[in-house]
Amino acid sequence: MNTVGNDPAKSQFFTTINEAIIVQEQLSVQLEQGTQFYVKLNDILIRLQQSINDYKFSRDLQKNELV
Repeated sequence: MNTVGNDPAKSQFFTTINEAIIVQEQLSVQLEQGTQFYVKLNDILIRLQQSINDYKFSRDLQKNELV
């Protein structure tokens, strides 16, 4: 009769569960990093869009003054 510690099926089952938990934790970390990246990227794009709008507005003012 096999004891709990010597049952290869149970050992493989718990090994598989442990590996799945490790992978899930890694995916969670990567998801958080991806989220931080896209939040930073969005902030940069918003600032870039504002700079472009400011530049366009000032060029339009100059053009209207000359006309």
